[in-house]
Amino acid sequence: MITNILLLLFGMILLGAVVFSAWMLWGFLHYGAPLVSTPKKTVQKMIELANIQSGQVVYDLGCGTGTILFEVVGDVQCQGYDLVKPAIWWARIKNTLLKRNIQFHSQDFFTVNLSDADVVFCYLLPEVMSRIYTEKWNELRAGCRIVSHGFPILPLQPTQVVQVGKGNIYVYEK
Repeated sequence: MITNILLLLFGMILLGAVVFSAWMLWGFLHYGAPLVSTPKKTVQKMIELANIQSGQVVYDLGCGTGTILFEVVGDVQCQGYDLVKPAIWWARIKNTLLKRNIQFHSQDFFTVNLSDADVVFCYLLPEVMSRIYTEKWNELRAGCRIVSHGFPILPLQPTQVVQVGKGNIYVYEK
């Protein structure tokens, strides 16, 4: 009896791991970017550089489990987008438990209109950053800031580059 329960529990954990891995692989194949969390020190610096003001609209493209958005404070509208459904599910659970007002979407962020964005956070690979420029830059309003961890947006010139640990944070302003 106990053996059957343990086998069932093990099977459920294994199935959950397989489903989560499959979603991560799908997100990687679709965007060419794995689900990687941003270190806390980097998150804090990104938020500082974003200079977020009360009432602004903040997006996190490829938000994963919402690491950056959970650190944003104040009266701001936050939205996170990612294709890895288990990461979004976890972010939504955490959002509910912390009683935060963050919207998490399991959706391709290239289909989202960013024209109301004041700040856009990214931690995406170079090919995806290039698509951000070609497909989203013209959509952004004047004054919008993109804060990118790790990878620049070519061919744009950043207004700031700050080294944190072994990586850089790039800030762009439209």
